[in-house]
Amino acid sequence: MSKAYDRVEWDFLAAAMAKMGFDNFWIHLVMTCISTVSFSILLNGQPGAPFFPSRGLRQRDPLSPYLFLIISEVLSLNISKLVNEGELAGIKMARGAPILSHIFFADDSLFFFKAEESNCVCLKKILQEYCLASGQEINFQKSSGKETLIKAVAMAIPTYPMMCFKFPAGLCQEINSDIAKFWWANHDKDHGMHWKSWNSLCRSKTEGGLGFHDLLDFNLALLGKQCWRLIHNPNSLWAKTLKARYFPEVDFWNAEVGHRSSWLWASLIAGRDKILKHARVQILSGDNTCIWTDRWLPPPPPPRWNYQSYYTCST
Repeated sequence: MSKAYDRVEWDFLAAAMAKMGFDNFWIHLVMTCISTVSFSILLNGQPGAPFFPSRGLRQRDPLSPYLFLIISEVLSLNISKLVNEGELAGIKMARGAPILSHIFFADDSLFFFKAEESNCVCLKKILQEYCLASGQEINFQKSSGKETLIKAVAMAIPTYPMMCFKFPAGLCQEINSDIAKFWWANHDKDHGMHWKSWNSLCRSKTEGGLGFHDLLDFNLALLGKQCWRLIHNPNSLWAKTLKARYFPEVDFWNAEVGHRSSWLWASLIAGRDKILKHARVQILSGDNTCIWTDRWLPPPPPPRWNYQSYYTCST
């Protein structure tokens, strides 16, 4: 949705709360909070005359996200109603699994339907009616952009399993290759010319890239983050469980994979080893530091070439 908070119609919000059974006094109290706001524009450092909006929710207001959830719930209920009536055909992950039709997160939405024209027409009608009533507007440019699809789908869906399990390197490279083909493709069956390498696309936009994630590095980074949480929260339930099961006699830094370890534990060890390559022990009093085995010295500086000597030898 484009400018999702700014486009919320107040009448629609009040009607939605009334339909959901909120008390009239509560509705009046909420509407008073959002409708009494005023704005003024700074001109040469001086605020101008105040003006009053007629719609929209304030950004960073702690109440606004909850009110926007009520707005989104209207769309969610309408979609679920049509799915239950058979007018929309969702998808099932397996026999006996519930029907999956949509997932909402803040102002982003993912819809799952059988690829048929009737479903597309029905979904388009629902969205048009919802936008007309609520004031929302679909950002078609963002919804159809390849960069958005890659970051919101191809790179976001594997995030949660990657936080717990180390993916095979071949699988990560295969997904990276498919993403690159999708980015450069001109048509469905045309892979297009790859004008830049995948590593170049993974650089930040300030460095000339597009900010894509190399999934192999991204996987290790997420596992390293979980290891860091385990180290700094040793009294949490999951940390105590892992310690009792896999490293009861040593600390996490010195734990080993073992012969009968699970995929989860082996993945965490891979993330820990990634941290160890770049981490250094802080000496402090030195009581718990082993100067022979612990990494306490700073890493060596990168080599510097003596260009003057090189040119002197050449001449």
